[in-house]
Amino acid sequence: MKYARLVTLISMTNTTKHFVLASLTLVVALLIAAFLVIHYRKTHVYDGFESAELDSRWSRHRMVLGSFRTQSEIVRAGHSAGEITVHSRDRREEASDDGNATERDELMEAWWLFAHTGRAYRYTFSLYLPVDFPIVPQRLVLAQWRQACEWTRCRPQNPILAIRYQNGELIVTRQDDTGKFVLYSTTQEIRGRWLDFRFDTKFSRFGAGDQSGYIDGWLNGEHIVSYQGATLYQVQRGYPAHGYIYFKMGLYRDELQEPMTIYLDEYRKDELSR
Repeated sequence: MKYARLVTLISMTNTTKHFVLASLTLVVALLIAAFLVIHYRKTHVYDGFESAELDSRWSRHRMVLGSFRTQSEIVRAGHSAGEITVHSRDRREEASDDGNATERDELMEAWWLFAHTGRAYRYTFSLYLPVDFPIVPQRLVLAQWRQACEWTRCRPQNPILAIRYQNGELIVTRQDDTGKFVLYSTTQEIRGRWLDFRFDTKFSRFGAGDQSGYIDGWLNGEHIVSYQGATLYQVQRGYPAHGYIYFKMGLYRDELQEPMTIYLDEYRKDELSR
C-alpha cells in the first residue's frame, strides 16, 4: 500500500513538473512572439473615433473610467470625434523630482504600436480646445511622446517631445539629457478651432550620421518645427539602448480644481521608409 502511494505521489509530482514546464514554455513562446510582433511589424494605423468604444489600438491605463466618450457635436471629419474630460485628482501622481503632483486623462497607444529607435514615423492628429477652455499658468500637456523605461529606474521621466498649452501659449518642446528646448510657440488664439498636427519623427540617441534623429512638425499645413539631432535620453539615464517610444494625447496637468475638456479626431500613424 505504501509503495502504491509512493508511486502515485511520484506520478503526480512528475505531472505537476510537466505542467509547470509546459506553462513556462508557453509563456516564453508568447513573449518571443510579442517581441517579434513589436520589432518587425510595420505600423499603419488610423482611428477617426467613429465607434462608440475604443478598440485595441488604445490603452486606458492613463485615464479614469468615464473620462472618454465619442460625440457628434464637435467633429473634424466623419460623423463623430473623441472627447476627454479631466477632473481634479484623475489618475493623480505625487510630486517627485520631475515636478509637481499631476493628474491626467490621456489616450495612450497600445504596446504593439510603440515606435522603435532608429525608425521613422509620421503622426497626424487633430485637437480642439473649446472657446471657453481655461487659460492657466500651470503645466498642461495636450500630446506627448515618451521613452519606455522598461526594467530599470529612469531619470528624468519627462516627455522627449510634447505639445503644451500654458498661459494662452501653444508650445512644442523637446527634452533630452541637456535640458528642455522650445521648438515652436505661438500666442495666437487657438481655442474654438481644430488644430491639425503632423509630426515626422525619427527617434535616436545619436546626433549625426545614418542614425541621426529628426523632428519635422506642421500645424494646419504650416511647417513649424525643423530639428535634426539626438531625440532620446542616453542609456546612462536608465533607458534601454534598443528604445521604444509611446505616444499619448489628452490632458496631462499639474493639480487643478476646475475640469477641462479636449476633443480628438483623425489620428493616424504610419511608419516611413526613410
